[in-house]
Amino acid sequence: MERAAREHAGIELDGIERTTNAAAEQIRAYAERTSAPTAGTATEQLLAETRRGRAWDRTRALLDAGRSAADVIGSADVDTLRALRVELPSYLAARRAKPEGLAGRGWTEADPAPVLRTIDRALVDRLPKDQSAALRIRLDLDQAEPGLRETVAGLRRQVDGSASDGDGLRSAIAARFADQEAAQLDA
Repeated sequence: MERAAREHAGIELDGIERTTNAAAEQIRAYAERTSAPTAGTATEQLLAETRRGRAWDRTRALLDAGRSAADVIGSADVDTLRALRVELPSYLAARRAKPEGLAGRGWTEADPAPVLRTIDRALVDRLPKDQSAALRIRLDLDQAEPGLRETVAGLRRQVDGSASDGDGLRSAIAARFADQEAAQLDA
């Protein structure tokens, strides 16, 4: 009877996880579609690309002169932020080249996610209302998802019987830690 209950709970949890994943993907797709620059005629698209290219050229000059990425992001307009979203991760990675020889042992590529989140938060403040709301929803999802994933993992351990006696508390602490870590990344 216990085995049947665990199997049933596992099936239910699988369904919850699939539904949650599908909802998260729908939210991300909607946010990307809504917060993306509006596609107009070929001429308008070319003009927007030209503005972003010029914005990147100005911004790269500021970065090369020693201004910080955070400073540049803080004072950027929408065209500049869109250019930064595309160009800045590669630019920063190129400035942090892998050391040669033994000094390069243990070196890892910088994670672009924090700078992209900073740019997205700046875009939220500068985009038109609908685009801003869609992007904010995606950022909120990105922040809530780690805690949700840990909660589901804890439930799965409970369901499949692999949880230890203190696993409920462990899962709660891990979920809270994941939430705090995500909030810290967004701060």
